Amino acid sequence: MYYFSQAYFNAMDRSYYPPTSPAEEAALRGEGPDMKLNPSEIGISAPPMQDQLRALETRIKQGATRVELGFTGAGKGSMQRGATTPEMYGREERRDIKELATFNKITLSTHASPSAGSLAGLGQGGFDESAREKTLNEIKRAIDFASDTTHGGAVVVHTTDFPRAISEAFPEFKAYKEEPEKALLYIVDDRTGQLIQMVRKNVKQVLPDWEKDPQTGGYIYVDEEKKIRKPKFNPETKRPVMKEYDWEFFEKEAKELSEKEGRKITPEEAYIRVSYDMQQEYHKGWALQFGTGYHEALADKEKVQKALEFYEKLESSMPEEEKWKLRRQLPSAADRGAGFVPPEVKMPVGYLKDRLREVDLRLEYYRQGSVGSEQNAQRLEMDKQHMLPIRDYAEEKIADTVARAGIFAMQKTQAKQLKEPLYVSPENIFPEQYGGHPEELKKEILGSRKEMMSQLEERGYSKEKAKQFAEEHIKATFDIGHAYTWRKYFNEDPDKTYEENTKEFNKWLFKQIDDLNTQKIIGHIHVSDNFGFEDEHVTPGQGIVPIKEFIEKMKKAGIKDIVVEPAHQDYRAMLGGWTTFGSGVYGIMAAGRRESWADIEHSYFGRTAPPYFLYGQAAPDPEHWTLWSGQRME
Repeated sequence: MYYFSQAYFNAMDRSYYPPTSPAEEAALRGEGPDMKLNPSEIGISAPPMQDQLRALETRIKQGATRVELGFTGAGKGSMQRGATTPEMYGREERRDIKELATFNKITLSTHASPSAGSLAGLGQGGFDESAREKTLNEIKRAIDFASDTTHGGAVVVHTTDFPRAISEAFPEFKAYKEEPEKALLYIVDDRTGQLIQMVRKNVKQVLPDWEKDPQTGGYIYVDEEKKIRKPKFNPETKRPVMKEYDWEFFEKEAKELSEKEGRKITPEEAYIRVSYDMQQEYHKGWALQFGTGYHEALADKEKVQKALEFYEKLESSMPEEEKWKLRRQLPSAADRGAGFVPPEVKMPVGYLKDRLREVDLRLEYYRQGSVGSEQNAQRLEMDKQHMLPIRDYAEEKIADTVARAGIFAMQKTQAKQLKEPLYVSPENIFPEQYGGHPEELKKEILGSRKEMMSQLEERGYSKEKAKQFAEEHIKATFDIGHAYTWRKYFNEDPDKTYEENTKEFNKWLFKQIDDLNTQKIIGHIHVSDNFGFEDEHVTPGQGIVPIKEFIEKMKKAGIKDIVVEPAHQDYRAMLGGWTTFGSGVYGIMAAGRRESWADIEHSYFGRTAPPYFLYGQAAPDPEHWTLWSGQRME
């Protein structure tokens, strides 16, 4: 059934989409809940690859009252290539943007470039502090721009940071069917930020089959203090018995190590540490062998030197014609005792000097081998102490980056005396990267606020003030479209239909959103629709994302800073948002009720004041052009 009798389904404003659920059908009959959102509460982002001043003018003409300006470039920008940056706009252009927005009563927010980089500084091969500083500076550029063009509000920052196995962190999801068994896990060296190793859960380790106490079942140790286990040896081959160990072993190993060291050790850490233990054993073994050879060579050198001293004295005291008696026939080194190469005839002193040189070479060989092997063993021991799971390492760096950006936003707010606080606003991004899950977003915001508080207290701020500023200048942007792309990874119940599983997913999503609102995490909202697969920025209401329910929850939490993000449909996404949120495309609020285009179309004559919606960029600023009588200017 199609409904065209509603206020915004008429000749000037039609919707040809039939209701897709009983709730929508009831809403079209006027029986559903009215969200009481009007167009002034629903904004749209400007195309970030274009001149933002021109884009703002276009959005005003299209009827927007909230506009999010953004950029796509990092470093040196290029308008021709669409790589826009905040610093491409000088003082005059920034002033023009602010005045244009102010005159037309436009609320502005800002989106830092998605090309800004990783908040933790992740690049190829690992984390880099110089890369993290560049990311921070890109965010600061956007904050600086926002302080000149807006009256405060969000500066959105993407949280795309580091990969992690979805199923490891969130058992309700998995990136692919076998991910729980084959997840790829990462370990970082906390001194350098470099990725030490990637661990695949299904790859077994070959390690010794260690001796166990038959009564207790515990390991028998060669060194109890160092916990060096005693390996089994095959009595026939005299070689150690080896065995394959699966992930379950390393989970148990991690638990034991955690109890021993008093900190949480993950299975992937245990996996690499056991491997390093074996490498240490190898290098220690060689160090021992080289050390033994070194001391044997030292003893040989002492004997050769004594013999050399004896024969040097003997040769010097003997008459020349008698020295032939000391000569010896020696087998040639090249002959190897075969008897085909004539033997060498040498005097004792010459022979012993050659032997001394050989011993010195042996000493150097054993010295270098012993030192190098011991060095490798010690290096591996140090490396074991500086292993961190990628999450632990990166979260600390992210918190520091966002905290420093928050302090910069605070400083700019105070310096420019803005009406509202500027706040850095990390946005939940896609499931494949850290920060995409609502729990990760919450942890990022709370961790960054805590770090900002700590840094402000170090600067002399009281704990109360530091907490206030941290909460004012760090808030999340929640993108419902991004969040809904988790649908494709949801662990479905095979006994339920797709629609029933979708309802279960929606329950999970709204539970997460309720938690974020309870913790006062969200300050800004991005809205777009999709079908649960990719973030294609479908017009709100034309996908399957439960946007109405989401907006209702945001309203209850007091959050109305809503921005629709369009794709190819451009401004039509905003118009679709107006319709989806319960307002006619031309609907406005007057005398406490919503008016529609039909009301204006059929009852305009007799009005004593011009319709407010006709105001455009050429209209005078009402703050400066209001008559003493209070009558508005046309």
